[in-house]
Amino acid sequence: FLVAAPFHSPANHPLASFALGPDLKKCARQGGDMFLYQSKDDAVVPYADALAYKTALPAATLRMFAKRGHFLQDRFPELVKDLKSVL
Repeated sequence: FLVAAPFHSPANHPLASFALGPDLKKCARQGGDMFLYQSKDDAVVPYADALAYKTALPAATLRMFAKRGHFLQDRFPELVKDLKSVL
């Protein structure tokens, strides 16, 4: 479950410690069901990063949102539903 995850950030980028590498083949083989969550209006992580993850992980489910920002909210029912679906 990747929520507003940066795809590939330069080493000096503030989010570099959160970024996964560009080669996700091992992750795709071992990861099981994968879900990506991104809002188009996220001011922290660009929407293009979610599209890059979807390209690198074509079997992943991408949940797109229009106005959820960086998901700084009390409730995230879509994430809860997806978590329950794999338990």
